[in-house]
Amino acid sequence: MKIMIYGYSGSGKSTLSKIIQEEYHLPILYIDKIIHKENWEHRDDEESKTIIQNFLKTNNNWIIDGNGTPLFFEERANMASNIIFMCFGKWTCYKNAKKRYKEYKNKERESRADGCEEKFDFKFKKRLLFSGRKKKRRECFENIAKTYAEKTIILKNNRDLQWFLQNLDKILLK
Repeated sequence: MKIMIYGYSGSGKSTLSKIIQEEYHLPILYIDKIIHKENWEHRDDEESKTIIQNFLKTNNNWIIDGNGTPLFFEERANMASNIIFMCFGKWTCYKNAKKRYKEYKNKERESRADGCEEKFDFKFKKRLLFSGRKKKRRECFENIAKTYAEKTIILKNNRDLQWFLQNLDKILLK
């Protein structure tokens, strides 16, 4: 089972990844953890590529959470047996991110590199509501969903997410 989860910031990618991991005991590669080093320092693309390649080579089954880099984005989609597109509305993502910030303020998360504390500053809010949803990015996300339509599940809201969670075996083990 190879699962790629991508979508907008604050949509719940990491939470869903963790739920699936606990159910099926799959290793997770968090893209946010790959593209950043400690304290939000950007990791060199070649180093990130090497980490992703090593993960793909050493794991027959996996979950890859996130999209923060174009590195192997198309390749990950091609290799995946299931693709989950978290296409939640911007205000839902905003509320989720705000809630996450309150929960993880001054703390680290498993899905982030060490020293990358939770942010909810003006720049991040702007990304949640506007810059993270620019036409080019939307088209990239939608193109993956169209290209791999037969194995893509699009979750647009919490109702879709609940349906998905209630039908995990039927969907992922088909």
